[in-house]
This record gives sequence, C-alpha cells and structure tokens, in this order.
Amino acid sequence: MGGVHCESTACRNLLAAEGLTLSEPMIFGLGSGIGFTYFEHADRKTGLREPLVWGKNRPGEIARNLAEVLQIRLVVEETVNRGRAWRNLIGRLDVGKPYGLKLDRYYLDYLEIKVHHYAHYLVACGYDDEFLYVVDEGSPQVRLTSLKGVELARSVKGFLSSKNLGFYFEIRPIVDLEEAVRLALRRSASQMLQTDVGFVGVRGIRKFAERLGSWKDNPNFKYHLLSHYLQWERLGTGGGGYRKLYSRFLVEASTVLGKERLRSAGELYDSIGSKWEEIDEQLKSLCEESVINVAALMEASKKIRRQAALEEMVFKMVQETVTY
Repeated sequence: MGGVHCESTACRNLLAAEGLTLSEPMIFGLGSGIGFTYFEHADRKTGLREPLVWGKNRPGEIARNLAEVLQIRLVVEETVNRGRAWRNLIGRLDVGKPYGLKLDRYYLDYLEIKVHHYAHYLVACGYDDEFLYVVDEGSPQVRLTSLKGVELARSVKGFLSSKNLGFYFEIRPIVDLEEAVRLALRRSASQMLQTDVGFVGVRGIRKFAERLGSWKDNPNFKYHLLSHYLQWERLGTGGGGYRKLYSRFLVEASTVLGKERLRSAGELYDSIGSKWEEIDEQLKSLCEESVINVAALMEASKKIRRQAALEEMVFKMVQETVTY
C-alpha cells in the first residue's frame, strides 16, 4: 500500500507482510515520528550559516522506536560490499519476504522530479533480470526501477546516507497495542517538551521564529525559503510538516486508550498543521518577490512563535493524559 511518508509507509508494509496490520498514522505515532529541529551549519566552502528545519525525528528512528514499543525484532543489514548487499536483498525476496531499503530517491526511475534525498525508504517485493519491484509512498501500485539505479542509490554518499542499508521485522504472536501507544506518546511528549537542548522540540520552534529574520542576510535566501516549503509540504510529510499525520495518530490513540482528551489534542494538532501550511505558503510566496519583504518575514516569525505555544499546549495535554 502507498502512504504519505516514506519511512512510515515502508514500516507499515513490512509489518503487514508479517501479519500485523496497522494504519500509517499509527505506525508514525508508535515510532514517535513527530519532532522539530532547527539547526544552522556553516558551509565549508562559503562560511555561510545554512539553516535546516526538520519536522520529525531522525531517519531510521521510526523503525527502531516501533520495534522497541511493540517488543518485536528489527533486523538491520548494512555493508560497504555491494555484492553482499545484493545477496541480503534477494535472500529475502527469494523466500517470498519483502525487504526494506534506504537509498537516494534521485535514482528511482518512476519519479518525475529528480532531487537527491539520501534517506528515502521503500519496500522491495520482487525482481527480474532488469528491474526491482518496489512499493513506495504516494501509490499503492507496485513500481519498477532498474537494478543498476538501485545499486547506485543504495551506495551513494550524502547527507544522512547509509551503506547499502536494508531492514525487516520479526514479530511476535501477541502485541500489547495499548502499552505501545502509551510508551510512544510519552516519548513524543518528552521529545517536544524537553528543555535541555535549545534547537529541538518546542524550543526549536521558538529558535526558528527567532532566527527566521536573519535568513534575509543570506545570499541563498530564496533557495532556503523554497527548500523549507518543499521539505514541509511536498516531500512526503502528509502536510504541515508531519503535523497532519500525527494528528490522525492522536485520534486513533484516543480510541485505543479510551481517552477523549487525546482526540481533542488530535483535533487541535490538525488545526496547527493547517496553520503551518499557511505559514509555509506565505514563506514560499516571498521567493517570488523582487525585493525582500521584511514586514512579511517578521509576520511569519510571529506566527511561528504562536505555533510554538500551541504545540506546547498539545504535548502537555498528551503528557498529562498518559502519566500514571
């Protein structure tokens, strides 16, 4: 089945193949996928401070967190040897088992937009002499991509890349979903409300609001605005920088735990996601202006600061609901 985010889609399909059927929002939530990071790194060539705004946890953490809260086994295979990587892959496929891959989406034949993203996840389900058959986000259909391209995509080096990484789950007969949901909710609340790191969680959102005005001093100003828009609204987030996806998890969690307050939190988080969409559209529109609209940039900063207060409210509601 297709989905809106690559890693949660891949994990859902791998678990479904083992007999554990969960929705993508439930997978994303159990993996504590929601997060926030605002980071600036110095470009080695130019010396400029380049911003990164990230709306989820690090690649691979959804799968690891899922295995932990569901008490199942995650098998990760990583190697610099391309031959061994190929044998790991076909070893699963030849016995009728799907295999998760992490790779650079640039080399996938079926994608029309060619951009490098080194932490893209999908599931392989078959192959022939020329093509690998895969299921990816965005479409429930099996798609074909060349074996040569897959080999390049798995081994290429880049930001957040891995060395021919493949993975799968081994599940147990009985899963305690209620306890898994509680553990995942606590972890997500802790991630968003923690106070010891100033560039992550709610504090990270406030840092974003504080630093956004400085983007205008960067010669790559328009590029960073457009990049932020694409990262939050077009590259597999489900809208609002993963907020829409997580809101659906909170609604599902309210049913699993019988906690109506979680449903209220989910509905509020959905509206927060809509506000992020509005902000992201506003930032993208600044790319189209001939001169920097400082007033509009400052207005966006104020809106982001209000988003921080609202997200803090949601995760305090979550934290209070699952504390016992």
